[in-house]
Amino acid sequence: MMAKNGSESTRPVWLSDNVVTFLQRVFLTTTLIALLLIGYLLYGLLSGRLADAAQSTPEAKAHAMWLVQNLSLGIDIVLPVAILTGCVLFLESEVTPIVLLLLSGFFAYGVNFLIDYLSANNARIKYGPLSTAALSEVRNVATMLLVPGILLFLRETFRRIRDARYRQDLLQVKYGGDVKKENVPRALIGALAKCWQLPYCRSSIRVRCPIYLARTRCWRERVGCMCEESIVILAMGKKDQDEEAPQEAKSGFTPIGDLITKHEAESQKQIPTRKGPRGVRIPVNPYLSAAQKRERCRRCVIYQEHERQKYQLVSSLVIVAVPIVVVLNFNLLLNWMTSLLQELDVLIGKLSFIPGGTPEPLVHVTNQLTDSTLMEGILVICLVLLALSAVLRGLEYLFFNLQI
Repeated sequence: MMAKNGSESTRPVWLSDNVVTFLQRVFLTTTLIALLLIGYLLYGLLSGRLADAAQSTPEAKAHAMWLVQNLSLGIDIVLPVAILTGCVLFLESEVTPIVLLLLSGFFAYGVNFLIDYLSANNARIKYGPLSTAALSEVRNVATMLLVPGILLFLRETFRRIRDARYRQDLLQVKYGGDVKKENVPRALIGALAKCWQLPYCRSSIRVRCPIYLARTRCWRERVGCMCEESIVILAMGKKDQDEEAPQEAKSGFTPIGDLITKHEAESQKQIPTRKGPRGVRIPVNPYLSAAQKRERCRRCVIYQEHERQKYQLVSSLVIVAVPIVVVLNFNLLLNWMTSLLQELDVLIGKLSFIPGGTPEPLVHVTNQLTDSTLMEGILVICLVLLALSAVLRGLEYLFFNLQI
């Protein structure tokens, strides 16, 4: 469902103003509470207060554990509400899934990096019992942000494919822009359809259209009913030679219809043609260069519909193929990612001001980003989604800008 224009363009049109106002208040309230709870939990973790409490008296340790558990419970209750209402309010925004995925990546990996950056003794902060519980909740936050981020990303991807025909910023129609769609015999695979199998082919023209009679494509012949009036003139001829019996009355009066028909017949004889497929005479325009004819096809509504059909087919195959490739080569991708991060470790070591060593805040980047199978999986999923987005944008450029 398309969204409204203006300031309301990021939320669905089926939401009433009263519902939107209520959801906005819920979103702001729950987001503020979630930020306070998460901020306080991170403060206790990064400042070392949780690590100190773990080494203090049993009473202090028990109190700190109770506090961490209650903070985690509050986050688990409030944060999903904030995420849900935010997704509804900003459902139509292309930025929403990107923000969710970036926040998920921060809580999955950024917190560990901050611990190393702020503390020289990161082992004491990270591996105490209280810190372990806090880090577990941080990973839960990353997961709660990741799931809707992936779902909204997939939704946005499918919507871009579905609504490709309405992307006026990508296509500029010059020929046939006011032609309405018709029910025509469709091809089994739209990307392989000929021009007369697309919904903009007019049945009144198709009956006598040389392109249709030759069973070819107008963009292959560089001439069609949308851009060349000769096709229309030929299509206006009578369907059967037997119908051309003289209608002149005995009184010598010639009907005006016969005069128009004779004029059309003379016009048809003057159209330059060449022999095409199946022996059909295809009109030619000797006054346009090949480049001008190609540009004319690019601005035709029929050819642009053909490009949309190709984009929908290829992009659908890409969306199906990418997850399959990832699943079949998951271990290989993990190995590549680990090798890449190890090279990053080496690069950081070379940039260190400490001779022969890596600066303490950036020690072992690989270990920070691959400290668990779950984190590795999340990282691979994020990389795949970003790659999928780049591939789809590349397909849009190929089919709608270059029109290959």
